[in-house]
Amino acid sequence: TSRQPQLVLKDNNILDQILKDGDTLICHLLPLDSEHIDTSRLKKVIYACHETDVYRVDNINPSKFDLIHYVSEFQRDWHNYTKVPNVVIPNVVTPIEKQKKTLDYEKVGGVIGAVNPVKRTHVAIQAALDDGCDKVLVFGLRDPNHSEYWDDKVSPVVQDPKVLYLDSCDDKSLMYSDLDVVYHSCRRETFNYVEKECAMLKIPFVHTDDVNKEKEPITLVSDTEIMKMWEEVLK
Repeated sequence: TSRQPQLVLKDNNILDQILKDGDTLICHLLPLDSEHIDTSRLKKVIYACHETDVYRVDNINPSKFDLIHYVSEFQRDWHNYTKVPNVVIPNVVTPIEKQKKTLDYEKVGGVIGAVNPVKRTHVAIQAALDDGCDKVLVFGLRDPNHSEYWDDKVSPVVQDPKVLYLDSCDDKSLMYSDLDVVYHSCRRETFNYVEKECAMLKIPFVHTDDVNKEKEPITLVSDTEIMKMWEEVLK
């Protein structure tokens, strides 16, 4: 977890003792700002960035890193960080087998993801209702840091009898089984798993900002291609 390596770094010498000459170190949420960590003896030091404003890249010590890894062009462009070279390699999307539909509704809409202001969950739910869905299934954990968002924005639309809030679902095969179309409203996804999973399952994906725009088809990068990208980076 992110807490474990941060605790390691608080003891100035432990990480340095773990690393061997010629190792490649890949960090996440670790700025490597301690002078006690000698990166000069390492083959390569890579910062793996998985966020936007949750943890900005400009927090890191650029003198310690050889490369920054981003998971999407959007994320790279959002940070716009030029002090360290970068590479974009997408995340692996686990294959999902869609099960047989069980709900007897003509058009079931889905809203998937954490329920918070950044995801703009209420906008996606309303879009599904406005688009004529007979049922709208909402999957995602409520963010305890934004209870007022649920009360003020989400709760009013969830009161609609067509909307069913189902919390989170670990079984993605089951989660997608009854969905005919998925609605999304987040404007700051580093890597949109839901969009990629919908493409894999051939479920229409609607971003509420792009309803009237012509959309380019989603390109899914195979695991083999992703592995080749990493092999090249780690040479």
